Amino acid sequence: MKQSKKKPAKNWQPRMPHGLYTTGFDDIARRWHKNPKAPAGLVHQIQIEMALEGFRVAEGLIVAPSVCSHVFGENVVLCRLIDAFGVEGVEQLLEEGALQFLLWRPMIVYMQNRLEGVEPIIGGNHNSLAHSDPEASVEMGLKGGWTEVPWVKLQRLAKLAIERTHLPAENVPHDAVKAVIDAYDRGRLRKLGFDPEIPRYRLNDDRRGDLSGMAEGIAMGVVLQGLEFDVHESEVAWKHLMRMKDFVDAYGAVKAVEQGLRVENLPNIPALLLKRVIGLRDIVKLRNDPATQELRRWLWEQPDPHDADAVARAWLAAITNNPLKDRSWFKMARLTAFSVLGGVAGVATGSPVGMAASILAGTALNFALGAADTFGVESLLTKPSPRRFADVLRQKIAAHQAPAQLPEGNRKQRRAQEARKRKAK
Repeated sequence: MKQSKKKPAKNWQPRMPHGLYTTGFDDIARRWHKNPKAPAGLVHQIQIEMALEGFRVAEGLIVAPSVCSHVFGENVVLCRLIDAFGVEGVEQLLEEGALQFLLWRPMIVYMQNRLEGVEPIIGGNHNSLAHSDPEASVEMGLKGGWTEVPWVKLQRLAKLAIERTHLPAENVPHDAVKAVIDAYDRGRLRKLGFDPEIPRYRLNDDRRGDLSGMAEGIAMGVVLQGLEFDVHESEVAWKHLMRMKDFVDAYGAVKAVEQGLRVENLPNIPALLLKRVIGLRDIVKLRNDPATQELRRWLWEQPDPHDADAVARAWLAAITNNPLKDRSWFKMARLTAFSVLGGVAGVATGSPVGMAASILAGTALNFALGAADTFGVESLLTKPSPRRFADVLRQKIAAHQAPAQLPEGNRKQRRAQEARKRKAK
């Protein structure tokens, strides 16, 4: 009797992360808001970067249950989120756990002076209140002059933000440094050019900096993995080094949804925001729409939610209601549009500072925003499907493109005037 050659089913369980992790607003705050020496000419570029980060947060709120922002010191990020979503919107998102913060207190440094026999890689924690106390970080951010909203209107929001702020354990930087030292001593870093026969205190500054950077990456990875957050940006080097297989780049999931919307001949979320089909404050309600919740469930049930091409093919299969065999449909759909987020980012970094935002938007939004379903309409599937979310976006696009209707009273007055004119003739 022949044994079955059928491979056993993989024991795979879909994993939806608790949220996507981003450092965008905090990076901007450190370069601009908290930097008294920042050149005034940087203002236009900063404005564009803040708009782009707002779009990324909006996308993250659609794709994942929450967005967690990196915070170093005073929580200026919260001020920028208030600008984007409004006080009431941020309060609601905080109540739902959709907005969270990670107050980063680990500190990993390296000695620049060569001291014989002294370990040059050192781990510790910041102990100032702004870097180690969530309450102080939030209040100092909101009271530091980075928002025009009076404190009396922010007290409830501040309390919610404090509750949603995570603080890494004190042992994190020490364990990360220990892991790098152990890997160095065991020769596991040879492929990266580190010879364990050479004492670390004899390495030059660049090589010490590399080891310090590895430890920082490990610390970040351990914290985010423990919180079950996925990164919204690439951290390739240390991820591959430590082989943290469960900690993946969730920005791929964002791109996957963008690819799926291309299959539907629809613009992505940043495009809709730039076109003002939806506003950032609409995201607060849109993310709780049953269709959006179904999209998230469908996305994170895919074998690899971060493989944008595979997700797009699955999306197209949901449209045709058949397994996808011919990829030509997907290739054609992929060529119908480009990512507005990537387009604007390229213009922002490659064009003269100060270019009008309207020109940027006009160039980037050269899209076909037709409300018709390119691939036809079929009966909705009972299992989770991304199509309902696409239909919601179509309705919003159609409403945005529809001509403004006069109030009923104005129409009656106009008809009466036309009737009087006809009688006068």
